[in-house]
Formats: sequence, structure tokens, C-alpha cells
Amino acid sequence: MWTQLNDLFGLDRSAQELEFRQMLPRALVVFISGIVMVRMADKRSFAKKSAFDVLLILILGSIMGRSITGSERLFPTIGACFFLILLHRLMSLAACRWPVFEKMVKGHTDVLVRDGHVLTQTLRVHHISEEDLAEQLRLKTRLSDIKDVSIASLERSGEISFIKKDG
Repeated sequence: MWTQLNDLFGLDRSAQELEFRQMLPRALVVFISGIVMVRMADKRSFAKKSAFDVLLILILGSIMGRSITGSERLFPTIGACFFLILLHRLMSLAACRWPVFEKMVKGHTDVLVRDGHVLTQTLRVHHISEEDLAEQLRLKTRLSDIKDVSIASLERSGEISFIKKDG
């Protein structure tokens, strides 16, 4: 049985020695494992895209691609990816329970505009120009005057959100 698995996946071969017929089943295993990992990860992980979530996506993509091409061993790599998903879930759970940990892991929201007044210092800290802010205002709210904004915030995801003034 070990010989058949070895031949099917090229487990004892270097990346340069892998044949096309061995990369296909590797790709299939990685793809199916990836689907299982995405289902195991919080649905919102891939929707929110906070820095915490983007890091997981980048690491998984990098590691899993290497296991297909034979740069890394197939099954230990998949095991490490499942461990990363578990770690991500545990850290997300901890972030839900402890707000201080949540801020460390996921960041925080900063107010950029309050009652129509731009908080220039906060823009500078985040390297956002007033023109960048105005562009987002036009694109997201179809407003052209910042004075019509009650609050604009730089969210943890990096998006800028706007709340219009009443009336």
C-alpha cells in the first residue's frame, strides 16, 4: 500500500523529479483539503479580511501551493495548514472573549471625520490624504461635501465607512 501511495503522489521524489501524473493527485488532495479548511475556518474569516485574516490566507496559499509542486512534503504541509486553521479559530474565540486581545490581534477603528470636520492628524497617522478621503466619500455615499458626514471611520479591515448627518 505504501508503495502505491508513494507512486501515486511521488512522496519520495524531489520537486524536479515529480511527474505530471503525480502532481494531479497532489493538487486534488490540496484542493479538497483547502475546501475542508475553508469550511472549518469561520465563514467571516474570508469575508472580513482584517490583517489577522489576510495573514492566514497568505500563509495557507503559499504553503499549500508548495505542497503541490513538491517543494514541501504533501501530508505534513496539509497537517500544518489544518493546525493554522485551528490556531486561527482559537485566537478568534479568544478575541471574542477578551477585548484587549481582540485589539492586539484584529486592530481597532479610528475616527477620521467627526461632525463634518476632518481629523487631519488621524489621516496623517494612517497615510490617508484628504483627496483619498474625498474619493471614498464620493464612491461610497455619492456625497461630495465632507460637511454632510457625521462620522467617517477607518475600520479594522482598512475600509473607510461613512455615516451621513441627519437631514
